Amino acid sequence: MSRTRVALLLVGDELTSGRRRDGNGAWMAARVTALGGAVVELRLVGDEVEALAATMRDVARGADLVVVSGGLGPTSDDRTRDGLAKALGEPLEEDPVLWDELVARLASRGRTPRPLHHHQAKRPPSAAVVPNPVGTAVGLEVRLEGATLICLPGVPAELQAMFEATIAPRLAAASEVARGVLWVMGRPEALVAEQLEALPEAAAVRLAWYAHHGEIEVRVEADREQDSEAFLAAARDLLGEDRYEPAEGERLQHVVVRALAARGWKVATAESITGGLVAERLTSVPGASTVLDVSWVTYAPAAKTRELGVPADLIEREGVVSQAVAEAMAAGALERARADVAVATTGVAGPDTLPGPDGLPVPVGRVHVALAARDGRRAHRRLDLPLVRDLVRHHAALAALDLLRRAARVG
Repeated sequence: MSRTRVALLLVGDELTSGRRRDGNGAWMAARVTALGGAVVELRLVGDEVEALAATMRDVARGADLVVVSGGLGPTSDDRTRDGLAKALGEPLEEDPVLWDELVARLASRGRTPRPLHHHQAKRPPSAAVVPNPVGTAVGLEVRLEGATLICLPGVPAELQAMFEATIAPRLAAASEVARGVLWVMGRPEALVAEQLEALPEAAAVRLAWYAHHGEIEVRVEADREQDSEAFLAAARDLLGEDRYEPAEGERLQHVVVRALAARGWKVATAESITGGLVAERLTSVPGASTVLDVSWVTYAPAAKTRELGVPADLIEREGVVSQAVAEAMAAGALERARADVAVATTGVAGPDTLPGPDGLPVPVGRVHVALAARDGRRAHRRLDLPLVRDLVRHHAALAALDLLRRAARVG
């Protein structure tokens, strides 16, 4: 079984100098893999024309498909067209049809073309145009060193729209692989790998593991659909409530919003260490307005008492970072909201420890997450995370979402 070999080439001095962090490469790599292709190379190259041309030729020799991202704007440092022409040994010529279409697109946005825009209407004669439904910079497609090479803009919204319209259908049509994906929370990655690889059904599939700072993504491939389905069924039984299955491109928060909506539940959040991250993750999902009632960020101890009714003597006795306070925050939010379930977070993100009620420091990375539901169920999770501040907060938010997922799980 052959898979389409894909090379990703990301263009820009801002990337090679470290001034900007790339996101297009990771996004494209994930989509190529999900569509059954194999990413054989991911490379950065600057804006120098000779380097662009040489790198395009080089990566094309080892791939069936090359996707180039960036450098298609109108300014003098946008040189992907020039590099492509150099690689092909062709002149770069202005296409009058492209120019007329560019003028019309700019006019539809209330803009007047500038002299620099002429560069966006140029292409090597052998290059076909890839339409851009979002922006003004069209893409280009050529054959180079036996590979198909497609240049797309670097603006993420434009690149993603053009990728889905032009590249995704080709990869999906070329793939004969049966695929599936499971996500896991609550078990270490090594344990999940050991358990799943020990299943008898694992002999007929190929497994890949991706750790996402608290979540484990398990990708399954097989030559036959029945082998993939048999393994996924066995894995679901083994993993139980620790597994979930978001749609491609979705994450835990999408699963949570759908589960809450399916139950007809409203949720409230009471956040301290996460500072609104749980609510932010929920509201990033279309349709969150049907499930999120209210969110509190009660960062100071006094705010927990004032806004959520957490007894001051409880905070003094147990400490602000404790199971008792997390549970009181969740119960207080549930009592004050028009919600069916509430989650709360409290912890120490660092870099400094926090004094505990016994005089000993509460270590950085200690987190308590609690859930309270109108039907009487309660849940608590303690985390001890030897991580930097942002990752502690990230894991705390994930833990809160996971408690919601488990509570609202249907079926």
